[in-house]
Amino acid sequence: MLSFFRRSSAAWPDVPIDEIRKRARIVVIDDTDFLYLQLFKRDGYTVDKWDDVMELQKLESGYYDIILSYCQKLWIEDMRKAAYPSEC
Repeated sequence: MLSFFRRSSAAWPDVPIDEIRKRARIVVIDDTDFLYLQLFKRDGYTVDKWDDVMELQKLESGYYDIILSYCQKLWIEDMRKAAYPSEC
């Protein structure tokens, strides 16, 4: 059997959710308001908000654990394409 189908014997570390929130680094790249920014911050996440890519090195190096990019625009564009495919 291929090795990637085997289960690993290593156990996941038991890390409390508060510690995960404290450690996680999130960047939102969007030139519109990110509606959930204050909720993430309220819940203890470290969130940076960029209107455009500001520090490419941080994105390439893995500094951020989660990258959210153009969240609303992509959804709106996809909906427009679905509704009016002949115009795209």
